[in-house]
Amino acid sequence: MLLELVVTASQSSLVDTLDKAVVPLIAAAATLVGAWFANNYRRQMKLRLADQRREAYARLWEITGVGAPTRLDGWGTRGRLKPPERQQLYEALTDWYYAEGNGMLLTRTTRTVYLNTKHNLVCKTGQLRPPGLESQLPDKIEDHQLRGILSIKQLSLLRTQLKSDLAIYGQPYVGKLEPHESYFLLGSGVDLGSKAWAQASGRKNRL
Repeated sequence: MLLELVVTASQSSLVDTLDKAVVPLIAAAATLVGAWFANNYRRQMKLRLADQRREAYARLWEITGVGAPTRLDGWGTRGRLKPPERQQLYEALTDWYYAEGNGMLLTRTTRTVYLNTKHNLVCKTGQLRPPGLESQLPDKIEDHQLRGILSIKQLSLLRTQLKSDLAIYGQPYVGKLEPHESYFLLGSGVDLGSKAWAQASGRKNRL
């Protein structure tokens, strides 16, 4: 009887010891597994968001094609966007923003560039964004010509900014930035020392 009590007590002590050793291990393992699933979920969501952004940006790129800079290359100032075209493009950009939540996919800086570009399509010249932009514009071009050319240039800047969000880099179609283009981008929150803009702005690339 005494021997049985001793054996039982020893077994109970062993079980307690194993519990104290195993339970923390199980808890640690559960924590690691939970962290793995959480990280994997975040990774999957990030990849899904990237795919959605690429698709949305591709549609926006297509919409802005009406303001391709090749219009100016081929026809000079006659290739500018006419007021009806700018109004139609403004409406198309607005539709894109709200369709399927596309606007939510814009990064903060790109959203500002997009909104300023869209606003400048139809606003009065004295209301161009960012404030003060009017003073940076050439004064040798008639207003109706200037606005149509300006819209084409800003649409090109917007497309370069879209590419930067997708880590697609290269020399912007506009080449070296003109003062009013640099002013527009800086006023929209763009870092001209970033990889997407350093070459065009003549600034040192800050990786």
